[in-house]
Amino acid sequence: MLAILMMADRCSAGVLDWTSDSSTDYDGDGCKDDDAEDGDDDNDGVDDSNDDCAVGVLEWISDSSTDHDSDGCKDDNAEDTDDDNDGVNDVDSTGAVLDFCSTGVINWDASSGVDHDSDGCLDGDIISSGSISVSSANG
Repeated sequence: MLAILMMADRCSAGVLDWTSDSSTDYDGDGCKDDDAEDGDDDNDGVDDSNDDCAVGVLEWISDSSTDHDSDGCKDDNAEDTDDDNDGVNDVDSTGAVLDFCSTGVINWDASSGVDHDSDGCLDGDIISSGSISVSSANG
């Protein structure tokens, strides 16, 4: 039993005199969260210093298909309400679409005068959704 516990503990030679539980070791990896030994508290592959959801959803890995804007928040979850980080929420509280380019150009500010029709698409950017192609070039 001890051998199994040691194998599951990624920081078996780490910080001593603490107990691993959900408040001290969020992802259960055996590394103390509030110490330098665990730089990724939710184990999503994004370092806590760059992770907007450092203690977010567990059991997923951030990549271009699960975390479009690489903010450390899982896209298909209420954890990330703005998948492309443009300042326009993807949907409203009823589920109605607000950002028609939720996985479009990342890290631009929709309030900066470059999204005149407020559709969440950078003006001039062409997006495709299924068989529908939308151009916001005119506005």
